[in-house]
Amino acid sequence: MAHRYFEGKVHAMLYAKYRTVPPSALIQRMISFLKEKYKGPLDLAYDVGCGSGQSTGFLAPYFKRVVGTDISASQIEQAENKSTDKNVTYIVSPAENIPEKDKTVQMISVSQAAHWFDLPKFYDEGKRVLTPGGVCCLYGYEFPRFRWDKDPSLNSSLDEALDQLYDGDLRGYWAAERKIVDNRYKEFSIPYNDFTRDDTLYHEMPTSVSDIVNYCFTWSGYQNFVKQHGENEGIKLLAKFQDRVMTVLDVSTSPEDTMLTRRTSFFLLMARV
Repeated sequence: MAHRYFEGKVHAMLYAKYRTVPPSALIQRMISFLKEKYKGPLDLAYDVGCGSGQSTGFLAPYFKRVVGTDISASQIEQAENKSTDKNVTYIVSPAENIPEKDKTVQMISVSQAAHWFDLPKFYDEGKRVLTPGGVCCLYGYEFPRFRWDKDPSLNSSLDEALDQLYDGDLRGYWAAERKIVDNRYKEFSIPYNDFTRDDTLYHEMPTSVSDIVNYCFTWSGYQNFVKQHGENEGIKLLAKFQDRVMTVLDVSTSPEDTMLTRRTSFFLLMARV
């Protein structure tokens, strides 16, 4: 893996609180794909590059055992601290090493992380550990869009405020891998059988303007900006973004109490061995 952006403890805590979680329909789509041809027991699933565990626990109801792995010890610590599923465990491990015997895993899932992997090695390891009929599922999500239900005519201005931060203020601070996500993994094709993708899934949730700003703190592009210019300049940048959003909305409430709808579109790639 060429980049390691998400390893600090403070970053891991914010990542755990503000990063997007997958919709239940996405997990059910993955399970349905697995069961189309695999008829055995669902003993083991791996959530690789799990970060602070946003996606790992969603697999717990379907498998006897679920393991989340990440190269960051701080992220794994956060995942362990907030986990409530007794059949889920977390370990520090690179994506290219799945510490299981051959043909013992029914599902490998990867949420918003495959673009950081050494994919040929990861796919080879997946082929080794997946049971016949087992599946590999890669998914990610676009930058969320924030909707103002009280006046939808302002939505385009909210989009412009977010785009100004992402592709204006932070232009040049994103790694090349970020473009892979922006392109919805269209460059990827899992080299197993029955490769397919689903671009119909999305998730909506209420969010405050303050939460939006904290979500932006977790961006790798923002982290690169802070490394080059310092934390104070980073705080100023996010404060400017928050002011732009509040100016668009023109409300008297605080950023913590100003609520919008956060809509996130997902893309899902699946294949089986």
